[in-house]
Amino acid sequence: MLLLFALIVRAVSLEFYGKVNNSSWRVLWGMAFGLGSLIPAVLYGVAVGNVLRGVPIDAEGVLYVPFLSLLNPFALLCGVLSLVLIVMQGAAYMTVKTEGDLQKRMEWWVDNAWDRVCFALRGRDGLSLFCFSISF
Repeated sequence: MLLLFALIVRAVSLEFYGKVNNSSWRVLWGMAFGLGSLIPAVLYGVAVGNVLRGVPIDAEGVLYVPFLSLLNPFALLCGVLSLVLIVMQGAAYMTVKTEGDLQKRMEWWVDNAWDRVCFALRGRDGLSLFCFSISF
């Protein structure tokens, strides 16, 4: 439900952003758009993290778990990782499609997001070596 609510708020904010020519109105709907974009990115990663971790399903295939128990540290880390990867993908796309100062800023975001991904994946399994071997 939270994911659906965030997606609805995102769509509504796009519609209402330009309706009134007032700075506080635009700030409100700009922040609504930002949260409506941030929450799904994190929740997608949380869902994947819970699937990777395993969720208790009974014999009939029904999941009886409170929402807050799904927000465990591993799932939240996966949520943050998905957010960083989505930011990196958007910045990489903007790097290809822009020129000048904006392109330089987007290159900075790609490099820094990649560093965050490598930091999050660093561990006993050697993924950090993989990240640094293909970094730009």
